[in-house]
Amino acid sequence: MKFKYAVTYARLNPGLKMDDVKPAFEEHIKEAKKVGLKVPFWGSPWGTTEGLMIVYEFDDMSKYEEFMEGDRKNPFHSGRTHLVMEW
Repeated sequence: MKFKYAVTYARLNPGLKMDDVKPAFEEHIKEAKKVGLKVPFWGSPWGTTEGLMIVYEFDDMSKYEEFMEGDRKNPFHSGRTHLVMEW
Protein backbone atom coordinates (compact mmCIF):
# COMPACT_ATOMS: atom_id res chain seq x y z
CA MET A 1 0.00 0.00 0.00
CA LYS A 2 1.10 3.53 -0.68
CA PHE A 3 -0.44 6.97 -0.85
CA LYS A 4 -1.58 7.79 -4.39
CA TYR A 5 -3.83 10.88 -4.15
CA ALA A 6 -4.21 13.96 -1.99
CA VAL A 7 -7.67 15.52 -1.98
CA THR A 8 -7.60 19.07 -0.65
CA TYR A 9 -10.67 21.07 0.37
CA ALA A 10 -9.97 24.78 0.75
CA ARG A 11 -11.25 28.31 0.34
CA LEU A 12 -10.36 30.60 -2.53
CA ASN A 13 -8.06 33.44 -1.59
CA PRO A 14 -9.90 36.61 -0.64
CA GLY A 15 -9.77 39.17 -3.39
CA LEU A 16 -9.36 36.57 -6.14
CA LYS A 17 -11.87 37.66 -8.77
CA MET A 18 -13.91 34.98 -10.53
CA ASP A 19 -12.23 35.85 -13.85
CA ASP A 20 -8.85 35.17 -12.23
CA VAL A 21 -9.65 31.75 -10.75
CA LYS A 22 -9.02 29.65 -13.87
CA PRO A 23 -5.72 31.38 -14.80
CA ALA A 24 -4.56 31.09 -11.16
CA PHE A 25 -5.23 27.36 -11.17
CA GLU A 26 -3.60 26.88 -14.56
CA GLU A 27 -0.45 28.39 -13.05
CA HIS A 28 -0.81 26.25 -9.90
CA ILE A 29 -1.13 23.09 -12.02
CA LYS A 30 1.88 24.07 -14.11
CA GLU A 31 3.94 24.40 -10.91
CA ALA A 32 2.65 21.03 -9.66
CA LYS A 33 3.75 19.34 -12.88
CA LYS A 34 7.29 20.65 -12.37
CA VAL A 35 7.67 18.38 -9.32
CA GLY A 36 5.90 15.42 -10.90
CA LEU A 37 2.33 15.85 -9.66
CA LYS A 38 -0.77 15.44 -11.79
CA VAL A 39 -3.95 17.40 -11.09
CA PRO A 40 -6.74 15.33 -12.66
CA PHE A 41 -9.50 17.48 -11.14
CA TRP A 42 -10.20 20.75 -9.43
CA GLY A 43 -13.54 22.46 -8.90
CA SER A 44 -16.33 23.22 -6.47
CA PRO A 45 -17.49 20.43 -4.15
CA TRP A 46 -21.01 19.96 -2.89
CA GLY A 47 -21.80 19.40 0.76
CA THR A 48 -18.68 21.01 2.24
CA THR A 49 -18.08 24.38 3.85
CA GLU A 50 -15.09 24.93 1.58
CA GLY A 51 -15.69 26.30 -1.92
CA LEU A 52 -12.86 24.45 -3.63
CA MET A 53 -11.57 20.93 -4.12
CA ILE A 54 -8.33 19.97 -5.81
CA VAL A 55 -7.03 16.44 -6.41
CA TYR A 56 -3.31 15.75 -6.69
CA GLU A 57 -2.06 12.42 -8.07
CA PHE A 58 1.49 11.22 -7.45
CA ASP A 59 3.63 8.10 -7.52
CA ASP A 60 5.82 9.26 -4.64
CA MET A 61 4.49 11.01 -1.53
CA SER A 62 7.71 13.03 -1.26
CA LYS A 63 6.77 14.89 -4.48
CA TYR A 64 3.53 16.06 -2.88
CA GLU A 65 5.36 17.05 0.32
CA GLU A 66 7.97 18.96 -1.69
CA PHE A 67 5.27 20.85 -3.57
CA MET A 68 3.31 21.76 -0.44
CA GLU A 69 6.46 22.98 1.33
CA GLY A 70 7.54 25.02 -1.69
CA ASP A 71 7.59 28.78 -1.80
CA ARG A 72 4.78 29.78 -4.16
CA LYS A 73 1.50 31.63 -4.06
CA ASN A 74 -1.48 29.28 -3.87
CA PRO A 75 -4.88 30.42 -5.17
CA PHE A 76 -6.43 28.98 -2.00
CA HIS A 77 -6.01 28.97 1.79
CA SER A 78 -7.23 27.15 4.90
CA GLY A 79 -7.02 23.77 3.23
CA ARG A 80 -7.51 20.36 4.73
CA THR A 81 -6.32 17.29 2.91
CA HIS A 82 -7.39 13.66 2.79
CA LEU A 83 -4.79 11.17 1.57
CA VAL A 84 -6.00 8.21 -0.47
CA MET A 85 -4.09 4.93 -0.51
CA GLU A 86 -3.66 2.57 -3.41
CA TRP A 87 -4.04 -1.08 -2.41
